[in-house]
Amino acid sequence: GKDTNGMNLLVREGLAVMVGGELLDNEELKDALGGMITDMLDIEVSVNELKPANNKNLGKEGVIKLGLKALGFLPVTGDLIITDTKETKDGEIERGIFIDIEDANPLGALVKLLAFPMDMSMPIELDMVELISGFLGGGGDETLVKYIFPNLYGLPEEMPDPDPDTSLGEVAYTAIGGGLYVADGADVDIDPSGNAIFPDVSLFELPESLDLDKIRPDETYNMGLAFSQYNLSQVLGALVDGLEIPISNPLILAEIPIAIPDLSNTSPGTSQKLVISLNPNGIVLDLRASVPRLMANDVCIQYIQGADAMWEMSLDISLILDIGLTIKDVEGVAHIFLDLNLEPQSEYIHTHVMWDNMGIGWFDHSDFADILVTALPDMLGDGTGGPLYSVDLSGLGMMPKGSDPGIIDYGDGSCFLKLALESFDVAGLLGDEGLTCFINTATAF
Repeated sequence: GKDTNGMNLLVREGLAVMVGGELLDNEELKDALGGMITDMLDIEVSVNELKPANNKNLGKEGVIKLGLKALGFLPVTGDLIITDTKETKDGEIERGIFIDIEDANPLGALVKLLAFPMDMSMPIELDMVELISGFLGGGGDETLVKYIFPNLYGLPEEMPDPDPDTSLGEVAYTAIGGGLYVADGADVDIDPSGNAIFPDVSLFELPESLDLDKIRPDETYNMGLAFSQYNLSQVLGALVDGLEIPISNPLILAEIPIAIPDLSNTSPGTSQKLVISLNPNGIVLDLRASVPRLMANDVCIQYIQGADAMWEMSLDISLILDIGLTIKDVEGVAHIFLDLNLEPQSEYIHTHVMWDNMGIGWFDHSDFADILVTALPDMLGDGTGGPLYSVDLSGLGMMPKGSDPGIIDYGDGSCFLKLALESFDVAGLLGDEGLTCFINTATAF
């Protein structure tokens, strides 16, 4: 999240989400939203209407039409306006996710007066050490806390003008833009209520805007998502900044003698581990072509025997990402999975021995990274020839509508996903269970 001058940079147009009216009109989403509003207003609220706002008239800013009942019988309706900034009483600009209401009924106007604009900024707090330890099957006393701040705003200008003679929910969709910003826990201020405050940032303008035509819902797909390579690269780099990854899994270490024969003579009972750290400024996700690539320069690997560091290598790695969507059966229920495999680009992989206390320098270590990356599916996969890494999107609240898992496309520095969903439980993604599910459904090291 920082440039070479240390300035905090936010990619404001780093992502976009479009959701069809059919998908918005589902009970899981209404229940989740009703619970969130109940917690914020401290009164009982149930949502009975959720659909894209009608922006037929120029000048409207609402993106979601909301109808709810307060205290079980008081009807409140209005169109929700989503913005990412507001001006404080002191004239300062505050960043977050702010919700306001337009076109409200009389009771909605009263609620607006009492409770809006509403701050719904919900950063995700991650302990990267705990997260990586979950993958590696180990643990540690240290922590490395990161906050992922979503910066979201409505895109009413990207929403269609529905025909007043046609059911709004069948032809319309809502559109939301934004970006993700990652901050170190030590740099984040906490307000008196215990909420993390969005840090001060400067905006980074993308060279090219996201092509939203590629994610507009249609008769087949009712959710579209777009991501910028700049925002994703920034997020990846910020998450690994300061992180050291210890690997002592014998399945992985068993591959080392293939590349460096001298290690096969290690004394019995001597503990071994690799410690990997990544250069946050060296991670680049390349989505310019139809085949995505991930480059990580200056990846530092230390080999440690017992308590002694024996050597250190620096690797420049380039990988082809094979990402696909599949439908799999989970206890009799169809789930959507996002599957990932890696293919090394040998011609772009370089290995440098930085220092050596073991005498490995004269061995041919040029293919060290290539061997390890090639062996990853066998070492870290599920043993059935499946993907290296798999995330259960349905565990995050996205349930498929049929047998079509969706499509993924790349180009012009962006990634585009279109999904056909039966329902989308936002609580499954934003809640604690969502993060737990993400960790547990990914293939472990």
